[in-house]
Amino acid sequence: MNSEIDIDEKEIINSILKIEEIILTSSSSDVRIELFKLILCKYYQNSIHENVSELNDLNALLLKAILKFPNIELEPQFSIDKILALECYKYLDNININSYSIIEHIFEFISTQNSKANKGQFFTPRYVIAELIKPILPYAANSIIADIACGSGGFLASIANNISENSKYFGFDFDPMAILTANILSTVLGKKITYTKCDSLIQTNLLFEISQITIENFMRLIIPKFSGFDLIITNPPFGGSITDKNILSGYTINKNKSAKRDILFIERCHQLLKVNGLLVIVLPSNIFSDVIFEYQRKWILEHFDINTILSLHRDTFLPHTHQKTNVIYANKKQIKSIDKQKAINFIISESSGKDNKGRLLRSDNLINSDLSEAVKNISF
Repeated sequence: MNSEIDIDEKEIINSILKIEEIILTSSSSDVRIELFKLILCKYYQNSIHENVSELNDLNALLLKAILKFPNIELEPQFSIDKILALECYKYLDNININSYSIIEHIFEFISTQNSKANKGQFFTPRYVIAELIKPILPYAANSIIADIACGSGGFLASIANNISENSKYFGFDFDPMAILTANILSTVLGKKITYTKCDSLIQTNLLFEISQITIENFMRLIIPKFSGFDLIITNPPFGGSITDKNILSGYTINKNKSAKRDILFIERCHQLLKVNGLLVIVLPSNIFSDVIFEYQRKWILEHFDINTILSLHRDTFLPHTHQKTNVIYANKKQIKSIDKQKAINFIISESSGKDNKGRLLRSDNLINSDLSEAVKNISF
């Protein structure tokens, strides 16, 4: 079982929805950006116990918050007018935003409402992340670690919060709002994690506009002798297909004129890992069962030494999707080959900790998930 922060989710959601309604009907400003500014103000106010009622203009509070957290790239003033900002802020009066967990919960609700679902990308529940990382924590120390579809940075933040050794963390995502969310959360958490907006599927050897930075080029700016990541942990977007010939030409895992985005992410992780580097990746389960993915399964077996396939319960990502998923724990092979004698550890999670509407199920304030027991069977 797992613990989860005890907050009044209904009150938070109702407040956020009301603020969104006010901004949408009264302004043409970006609702998510204005919400992020309001939440940051509230977090700063609760952190220092400042009485905002004495302020006539929330811009002053926002400026103080941004000066305190200089890594957060937000304009130091609201786009909505100050009267409207104060009206919206009143809906946060009864919400004590004073911790990483609460601000994370709010930001992910804001982000998940929007474009994530349309792109087949869903934030991995935090109690799930907490269990999935347990088997790899001994290998995460003194490592270069990446999530190449980082979303709000849950995997990296959770690892960084559980090890004290000198590791370096890098997150990449195509969604600027996800990167902004991740940067705010890592700042609040007090962990040094570098997040960068880029299309992770673009490779250095492809002919793209110079403005489209690749992961390899970015990493060599930070670490000149960069030769690959020690660990990649990621939950790539499942939705959408790639048809760009220039992108597809850099991949061998696909033989068709289009490719599922998640399929390409498998090979992209292989390209970015050091030899023997560790991969933990969440993938649709049909990749490992449907006949149409037979070639891809062979490719995976040739290029990775698979340690474990953990089958997550179908309700794990509710209320966003019923997509059945597997988590793969594997190491990058030095030489392309298939070891037919290699035993793969198969584990099935039979309890997601949610009902069929995605609501958490608890007993004695613990989530009724069997993942904590399941991951005990993973060893390297």
